[in-house]
Amino acid sequence: MINRRIARRLSSLLDESPAIALIGPRQVGKTTLALAIAEARPSIYLDLESEADRAKLVEPELYLMRHEDKLVNGGVKTGHVAAQKQASGWAPSAVARALAR
Repeated sequence: MINRRIARRLSSLLDESPAIALIGPRQVGKTTLALAIAEARPSIYLDLESEADRAKLVEPELYLMRHEDKLVNGGVKTGHVAAQKQASGWAPSAVARALAR
């Protein structure tokens, strides 16, 4: 992995904040960076393109409460997944509200 200057800053932000979003164009290393940071702390990864992983977030507060001692790392790679998530009952705003508590 390329040594990224932002990695140290992201690690310290994770100590201060319940949620961090890595946003950027495709193929720049967002997921690679997130997984590298996750290696340094207890964490779980959710592939938000996977129906099984999205099903875990139907009740985000319950899921996140069971894993509040871990970094919850999730990835989405395609734009059409948002419509699939809404149709399956997974609501990004519900996850954001659960993280904010």
